[in-house]
Amino acid sequence: MADVSVIIPCYNGERFIRHTIESVLRQTDPPRQTIVIDDGSTDRSAAIVEQLAASSGGAVELVRQANSGESRARNIGIDRATCAFVAFLDADDLWLPEKTAKQLQALENQPDAVAVHTRVFNFQDSLDDHGRAETEQTKDDPSVEDLISYHYISPSTLVVRKDAMTKNGLRFEEAVRHSEDMLFMADVRLAGPMRLVDETLVAKRTHAGQQTKNPWHTIYSLESRVAWCRKRANALGDELFNKLDRELGQKMIDTLEDRYWRRQVQGFADARRRTAGLFPDLVARNTLINRRIYPRWVYRLRDALRPSRR
Repeated sequence: MADVSVIIPCYNGERFIRHTIESVLRQTDPPRQTIVIDDGSTDRSAAIVEQLAASSGGAVELVRQANSGESRARNIGIDRATCAFVAFLDADDLWLPEKTAKQLQALENQPDAVAVHTRVFNFQDSLDDHGRAETEQTKDDPSVEDLISYHYISPSTLVVRKDAMTKNGLRFEEAVRHSEDMLFMADVRLAGPMRLVDETLVAKRTHAGQQTKNPWHTIYSLESRVAWCRKRANALGDELFNKLDRELGQKMIDTLEDRYWRRQVQGFADARRRTAGLFPDLVARNTLINRRIYPRWVYRLRDALRPSRR
């Protein structure tokens, strides 16, 4: 069996978790340890994992925690991992059968690499319902700037050397609930190179319950990334830090302007307040996002009452 610990956080994933775990057990080189952390699920997720664990010969184990979020669950998994390599898998994603074997071969061939990742394709119900077309940008050894600016690596594609995690104290930020995976990837990249296995070996499921469906996820994500950069300013160096801080601030302003024109009233004031807390000068200078925003029906009524121009 492969010297890999797989970490799967799960919250109310009864629809998907069996297929996800089975995709691990059916690897051509199956991981020795699969840890599923049930994050206070209220459905049958834990019961399904217990059933699979009982028939896995010790390869699958269930850990329960009160609902504390994915980052806490993943950190518990990291602490319990006993293998030389740690892999992550979301409870609704799937691995293709040769993923483990090909990634371990890549790590053996590239001893300088701290981690390896793969290409990924999206699906909804059937693996082929979107033609297995790659839908996310992926690149070999992305820079820290790449990883903070754009979501280049999905957690379900990643395998990290456990000794590098221990040496660098690599953990997910438990207080962060938006784009914590991006921040973790950036921390891994600060520790060393991240190489690409140039094949689509992970299937990423899309469904309505995902975090990124939140209409204000973009602002919350940018807020998290700004905070990460400011905490690591020394490690980034003045030039890169100033560039990232400036670019992320402008992206927050651009997002607010976009939501203003969409008349997205609910949440707008909170998003503007969050942005002003980080970039008060940018917000103060922007006349558009400081205008009062009304519900859409107000604008429709105004347009209906306005005399037509001939």
